[in-house]
Amino acid sequence: MDDPFKPIDEPRVVYDGEGVTVVAKPAGMHCAPGSEPGTLCAWLFDRKPSLATVRGWRADEGGLLHRLDSATSGLVAFASDDLSWNKLAKAAAEGSFVKSYHALCSPSPGGLAGSRPVLMSPEGVDLAAWMAALRRDDLAALSAWLSDVTIRSFFRPYGPGARRVACAVADGDAERGIARGKAWTKEPYATTVRTAVPSKDGLLLDVELVRGFRHQVRAHLAWLGLPLRGDDLYGELEETLRLRAYRLAFPDPLVGTRRIVDIDACQ
Repeated sequence: MDDPFKPIDEPRVVYDGEGVTVVAKPAGMHCAPGSEPGTLCAWLFDRKPSLATVRGWRADEGGLLHRLDSATSGLVAFASDDLSWNKLAKAAAEGSFVKSYHALCSPSPGGLAGSRPVLMSPEGVDLAAWMAALRRDDLAALSAWLSDVTIRSFFRPYGPGARRVACAVADGDAERGIARGKAWTKEPYATTVRTAVPSKDGLLLDVELVRGFRHQVRAHLAWLGLPLRGDDLYGELEETLRLRAYRLAFPDPLVGTRRIVDIDACQ
C-alpha cells in the first residue's frame, strides 16, 4: 500500500455527481461554519455557491452532510440540493452512510482519562492479557485480537474547556445506568475495526462507522490503549494526526444504487 497518510496540500473535489459533491480536506482545516474564512465550507461555497443555499443542519453549513475534526484529513460530502440532502441525511440516520478511515496507532496502556473504565480491551479479550500485550508492544497479538471488532460506548465532553471526550461501557446493566447520567450521550456510538496490520510505525487499522461523535475514532482507540500517532489530545504530538477518512459509501440520492467514493479513485 502507498502511504495512506500522504499529505493533502489543498482541498480538492474528488467526486462531483448529481446530488452530491465530495471533497478531500487537508489536516488543519475546519469544516464549518461557512461564514469563517479558511473553512472547507467557505472554500467549496466560493466555487459552487448553490451548495450554500441547501437547507442542511445549520444555515451557515449549506449542504454539509457530516464533519471531520480539524486535525483529521480526508473525505467530506455535501448535498447539492434540498431533496438530495434529505435523502442522504435519512440514509445516515438509517445506517447506510458508511465512513471508512485509515488509522495508525501505537500501544500505550494508559487508557482514556475520565472514562468508565479508564482502559478497555476488545470484546471477548481478557483485559489482563490485553494489557500485557500493550506493555510488550506485541503488535502481532494485538492485531489478531482487533480484526472485525466493534467498540461501543457512550460519550461525554471531558477535561478543561471540554476539549476532549471520555467513553463509558455500553452493555447490559451498565448501559442502562450510564444512559441516565446527565453528561453522557443517551445512546452509544460504535466504531468497527475491519483489519489491523502490524507495521514498522505501529498498527495500521482500517475502521468504519455509520454514526459519528466528536473525536469518536480517536477516543475509542485511545480507550483501548492504542492512541493515534500524531494525536496531541489523546496521545503524543507529532507533525500530523495519522487519521484519514479515505472512503464514503452511500445510496445515490437520484437512483438509489450504492455509490462508493474513494480518495484516490471513484467507483
